[in-house]
Amino acid sequence: SSIAPKCSKLYTAVKRKKVDLHATGNEQNNALLALLQCQCKANKYCKDIEKKYSVCHKNIMGTGSYNGRRNCGEELHELLECAV
Repeated sequence: SSIAPKCSKLYTAVKRKKVDLHATGNEQNNALLALLQCQCKANKYCKDIEKKYSVCHKNIMGTGSYNGRRNCGEELHELLECAV
């Protein structure tokens, strides 16, 4: 799908950049997350996947792990696949 007009500035921040999906909480990862959340809100889809990522992110930032992992790469990848 295409980028929602209101998300275009967020898209510009990550366009042509390599983003490590496993680097939960780093600057580029957060920029990609902002874009995906904007896309989900603008198009009203992916809410379950976005919620799943949010739970993972809170756990990683709080305790340092989620389901035995130290990042949310799987959840972010799933959100990326859904949102764009």
